[in-house]
This record gives sequence, structure tokens and C-alpha cells, in this order.
Amino acid sequence: MPPLPTSGTPSFRLATVAGVRAAPFTVGMALRRGEVPQGIGVVVEGVANAQVNVRNRWPDGSVKFALVSGRADVPAGSPVTATLRAGAAGAGAGAGTVLTEADLLASGIDATLQFAGSPAVRLRSLVGVVARGSAAGAVSGGLVRVLASGPQMSAWLYCAPLGGNTHLVAWFEVRYYGGNVAQVLPWIENGWTRVSDCVGQAGRLTFSLNNTVVFDQSDVHIANHCRVVAQDGVGVGHWTGGTPDLYAAPDPQYLQLSLLVPTYFADTANSTARLDGLAQRYSPALFGQLTTSPRDTGGNGTQNGDFDAAMGAAGYHAGIGLLPEWDAFYLTSRADQRAWRAVVANALGYGRYGVHFRDELTLRPVVHTDVPNKTLRQGSNHYISDVGANQFGAAETLPAVGGLALGGATLRPEYWTQTHHPSAGFTAYLLTGHEFFLELSQFVAGTCFLRQNNLHRDYGNGIQFTHRETVRGAAWALRSIFQAAAISVDGSPAQTAFAALAASNVQSYHANYIVSRCGSFGVPRPYSNFQSTATPPRYNVNAWELDFWVAAWGYGARLGVPFANARQVELEGFFQWTAQWVVGRLGTLGDASAYGYNAAGRNNSVTIANSSTDAPWVNNQGPWMSSWGEAFQLTHNASNATNVTPALGSFGSDNGYFPEPTSYWGNLLPAISYAVDLGVPGAVAAYARLTNAPNWAELVNNAARAPVWATRPRNPNGA
Repeated sequence: MPPLPTSGTPSFRLATVAGVRAAPFTVGMALRRGEVPQGIGVVVEGVANAQVNVRNRWPDGSVKFALVSGRADVPAGSPVTATLRAGAAGAGAGAGTVLTEADLLASGIDATLQFAGSPAVRLRSLVGVVARGSAAGAVSGGLVRVLASGPQMSAWLYCAPLGGNTHLVAWFEVRYYGGNVAQVLPWIENGWTRVSDCVGQAGRLTFSLNNTVVFDQSDVHIANHCRVVAQDGVGVGHWTGGTPDLYAAPDPQYLQLSLLVPTYFADTANSTARLDGLAQRYSPALFGQLTTSPRDTGGNGTQNGDFDAAMGAAGYHAGIGLLPEWDAFYLTSRADQRAWRAVVANALGYGRYGVHFRDELTLRPVVHTDVPNKTLRQGSNHYISDVGANQFGAAETLPAVGGLALGGATLRPEYWTQTHHPSAGFTAYLLTGHEFFLELSQFVAGTCFLRQNNLHRDYGNGIQFTHRETVRGAAWALRSIFQAAAISVDGSPAQTAFAALAASNVQSYHANYIVSRCGSFGVPRPYSNFQSTATPPRYNVNAWELDFWVAAWGYGARLGVPFANARQVELEGFFQWTAQWVVGRLGTLGDASAYGYNAAGRNNSVTIANSSTDAPWVNNQGPWMSSWGEAFQLTHNASNATNVTPALGSFGSDNGYFPEPTSYWGNLLPAISYAVDLGVPGAVAAYARLTNAPNWAELVNNAARAPVWATRPRNPNGA
């Protein structure tokens, strides 16, 4: 593996095929903590008069994420690289007069969205009017919020009701660049949170821009709490005057240095077949959002973009990980445009899942403080797995939803399960800054709260307890909550709410496992014993699930969640404890008191207690295995003292699918990477044992095919 630079310059690349002059662009730019301190402006070099809109900041006040907009001259075949640096206070505003809604109207823009024969919603009639929601789900059409303002680009979010159906709403995200150039992302959405009678709908969806029909699909199916984008093509939305031949891409290596995404060792730049095979185009047809979309015998769609069919099925899924595989390809392919397109297309296609719960009062994705005691209704058509009961009864249970009866079948959203759900919209937002993707991240984080039994989640506190969820389900939910908290706009209700939700989980785990000293081996109380019938009694836990868990907490510790410093200290303190799980399993060979690293990634569950129940955690007393060596002995029925073959997977008949990068060996890499980065005792030595194994290079070489788990520490020698 080539060494990862520890320093770099924030930059983005503008590329074109035919050459462009004064082509408009907006690119998302994530910055490292401290790169541009608070009170200092952002200067863009390489593009004249670029505008910078800061959306949020790190806890120390330095810029975390910003939109960079402007126009650029780019010769054919000669990409332009623009860089960002700290400059004078107030820098980054760009030159000229701020573009307003009046300028948008004066441009002559005329866009209409129509569905299922309802009256067409016209964008021009929404500009200059403030939209409001109501308890009945009735929404007045107009401006929902301003997204960006400046002389190079201003952006707004609009919505309006679609005909007589209470739940159906037309949405427009509009960016205006002056000179009669606008980008419009249109979609329809089906489902307020507390309003009854949300059912699947079908019909013709059309979108016209400046009197030209640019999208027309006759048999669109929008299930409950889904959304469908009126687009058939690459990229995001539609442009007046045609889509600019300009590709704007932030430097993926610097993006990794920002800590907002994991650090990868895979190099997929030459993985031509894999890059070609990614879903690079969004349309309702390509993501199973038509009444005619084919389905398998279980009712699952078979047109899925890069998502796996039947999200909850066992085995490797491209979407499982801190980030899904398509996001990882962008970060490891040197910003290949095919991977960029796949990040965007799959994020647009996430609308096929019934996770879009919008608050009918605020017109924003619902947050736990809006509905502290609400839960989804069990046995409904949400098609969300493991929906928990409501301890308050019908008064606090959200309304039932209905599918679309068609041809003897009931069409519903695609199946979504917390245990396997992909990160949603996060990387797409970092690349483009589109509000559509930010809201998607928030929608999914909110769903992780709503689907829980409200007693089991500690009511409005929203705790993801590992003994009431699967360990992997709790891990991925926390990943999604940490992400939503980390990227929501500063000062927004969503940022406040998701930061509080993250803080509740941090405080709970720190109190239960650090203050109370509950558990051992870094394992929180599990939901199930995988060796419950053994004699004598043994408690076994799944190694790979806990590796996901450790990784999610390590990732969360790096994201700069905007909560009190005391919570950050508690988060890192809990991580130090739970990361023992992966560090301990990467122990030395030939030592009866250690767990040999060559067996760390085998397909097995590990014995950690002499019990058939979870009593060791309930009473905080054990009995636990006395050492990692004893855990090894009881797990493998052999002593690590005789385990001396250094190759990974060499101990026993089960090698954990080594050297596949999607194997159990791949699953543990993010966990050990964050353990090294965050200074867990023994982590550096453990990682060295792993990477110095004689067959380690086999996994590294294979990672170019599947990079999702191919992560590494920023510095293998420690923080």
C-alpha cells in the first residue's frame, strides 16, 4: 500500500470533453478541522470570482463543509484544478450583486410538474410565496427555505400540493446562476408523518422546463413514504439551456484527510469492468419505481441500481459498510466520473424505500423531538423490518399506510432493514451540496428512531441498545445518526435534534460500560447467545457484528458531531473500551493467554462468558473468560500456545473466506483502523501483526474489485 499523505490542499477538479466557457458549477467541499479557522474567509484560487457558502463548522469553529460556486473556462481535455485556502475575513463572497428570487423570475424560467392527472404545479407561481404546513398535512405552496445566497449562485427549495391527495407533494430544488441559467431538481413525495391515509399511488409523471417536456413516464409508482425524481439521465436534475459539459469533483484523497469519510487503501482507478458496471444513471425505471417494474417471487424488485435485492438477506451486500461500495469507488478511483455518477444515481434511487417521513408542520424531515413517543404501526405496509410495538397504544402509534393494489398483488416500498441499510445521501451531499441528499441522510436517521419500540429505545432518548436490536442494526443506525448530526446545517433544527440523539446514545453507553464497568472484552450486552445450548454453558457473540459496531463508534468519534465537549470525551472513552474487541483478537501467536491474530477473521462466534443467558451483563459480574487466551481455547477447542503459523486464516479448517476483500477479514479492517487512529492501547501492534502476515498482500490486491472494507489508519504507527 502506498503511504497516505498526512497533509494536502483542499481542491476540486473541473473537466470537460468539448471545452466550455463561463460554464456554471457548484461543488461540495469538506475541509479538515482547522484548515480555515473561525473568523477567517475562504479563498478559491484557480477560478475567478468563486463564491463560498459555509454550511457548517467543526466544534472549534473552523469550516467543515461549504459550497463553492461560480463559472469557469475549461479547455477540452485540460482539466482545471481549483484550490481553497484561508484568507482575509469575509473572503469567499464572490464579486457582484446577490441573486434573488426576483432575478429567478426575471430569467423567464417556467417549470411544471404533474402526476396522475392532477393539475400541474408551476414553479413560477411558488417563487416569492412562503410555504407553510398544517396538522392536517395541507401545505401551502411556496418557498420552504433559502439554501444559498450569493452573486454567483443562489438556491431555494420549493413545494406545493399535487391535486386532491393530502400526501402527494411536488418539490423543486432550484439553483440559479444568473444569465438565465438555472438547475432544477424536481421530485414528488408521498407521506407526511402523522397524517392518515397514506397509500401507494400510480400515474403519469411529467416535467417541463421552459415549455419543453424533459421527462415523461406513464406508469410511475410512488409507494408510501417514498419519493420519485422526475429525471432519466446522469447527474442531478435539469438545466435551462442544456446540461453544461462540466464535471466538478472534489479531490477524494483530501476528502479522506477531512475525516468525514474513512481512509482507504484500495486503488480502483484501473478497475474498468467494475467502474463500467456501476449504476451511473437514475430513472424511475432503473430503480424499480414503475408499476411494471419486475419483481421476484418474494415481491422484491429486480431493477435495483447498485442496491442488493432483498436488503435483509444474508451474505455480502454492496450497500453494507460505513459507506456503500459505490461511494467507496469514488474515494478510491481518483474521482472517476463513472463513480461520481454512481454515487449520485444511487442516492437519487434511495427514494424507492419507505423511509421518507416528513413533518407536516415544519416541512422538514421528522426528528425525534417532533415525535418523542411515536412509533410506526406494526404489521403495516411500510415494508420496514422489525418495527417495534408502541407502549402508549394507538394514541402514539403513527397511522397505518396502504399499498397499491394492482393485478392481484399489492405494491409496496422496497424492503428496508436497519440491520443492512446503506448510508444514505451522505457522500452525494459531500460531493454536490444538494439539499435533496442532505435531507435523505436525515430521513434515514429519523427512520432508525421511528421503527423502534418506544420503551426499548428509552422513549424520546432514542437509544440504540444492542440487547434490544441486533448489534449490527444498532451499529448502522448509529452510523446514520452520527452522519446526519455531522453534516446538518449549523443552527438548523435538524442539527440540534440529531446531535441530541447522538449525545443520548453516547451518555447511555458511557454510563453503562465505563462508569458502571459492565461487561468485558469490549462487548456491550448482546441481544442473543449464539451458543445457548452448549454444555457446559457458554455465551458466544458474533465477531463480525461487533467489528461493525466498533467501526461505527470510531467513525462517529471522527465526524465532529456538534455536541458538548464532555460528550466527545465520553464517546472516545467508550470507544477505547469497546475497541478492545478487535485489538484483543489480533493478539500474538504461541501465547496461551492471547488470541492468535491468524484466527481473528474466521467465520465463528467467540466464547466470552460461562453462561447460557445474558446474566453476566445484567448483574455486571460475569462470569467472563479470564483472558483472551481462554476465549480462544473455548472458541476453537485448542490452545493458542500451539498456534504458530503466521498466515491469516491458517488456524483450523475455516479461513473466514480469506483473501476476499468482502470476507470477515475485510469486515474487521475499519474497526482496527479507527482503533489505531484513536490510540487504543495495543492497536498499533495488532495492526502490524495483521499487515505483516505473509499473505496480507493477497487481500490488498483483491481490494480493487470491492473496496468497501479496504480501510486503513491514517498513520499505521498511531495518532
